[in-house]
Amino acid sequence: MTGKTHAAVGLGTVLAVTQPSTVSGLVLAAGTGMLGALISDIDVGTSKSHKDADRITLIAALLVAAEIALNYSIWEKIRNNQSMAPVAMGVIIFIAVCAFGKNQPHRSFMHSIMAMAILSAAISMVSVKLVLYFVVGFVSHLVLDCFNRKRVRILYPLPGGIALDFCKAGGFVDSLLFKLGSVAVIFEIVYLAVQMGENWKLFRM
Repeated sequence: MTGKTHAAVGLGTVLAVTQPSTVSGLVLAAGTGMLGALISDIDVGTSKSHKDADRITLIAALLVAAEIALNYSIWEKIRNNQSMAPVAMGVIIFIAVCAFGKNQPHRSFMHSIMAMAILSAAISMVSVKLVLYFVVGFVSHLVLDCFNRKRVRILYPLPGGIALDFCKAGGFVDSLLFKLGSVAVIFEIVYLAVQMGENWKLFRM
């Protein structure tokens, strides 16, 4: 699937599954979910796709930085002079895995349960509450790609993979999923905003 479809469907899935109840939670869910939904495609092979992958990597890095800035517990550690070693280690592991995965064949390591597990572990060292958002986004990417014609090596390094041959990237189904995902995202954001407003009114009563 194309990157925009992964982004729309991934974000819609994350918001539907996690139902964040605060503005900061919504931002964290959206940022981390998008990261999970897009990061797998840093392994794409064509020249144009590599440029797209570089942009995805940059966006992901900016999202992680924004999430860290919004994560109060991290700033609390800094203010209390607590060790930031786990956070630093998590960031280093995440970057190292992505650097390795970027040079692997498309839909191999970066599209596997192994990659998801290692990246999730790295994210947990930054903040445990981000892991669910990331995993849901990552899984949405794997599921969508399984409907394509090229095999997805979910159980890497084992040989073989899944290819349901139902659609192709950039085709009708891809375009339809992007539109449906976009509509779902808009609906969910409006719904969550209304819920937050009602909760705020109850809090002030």
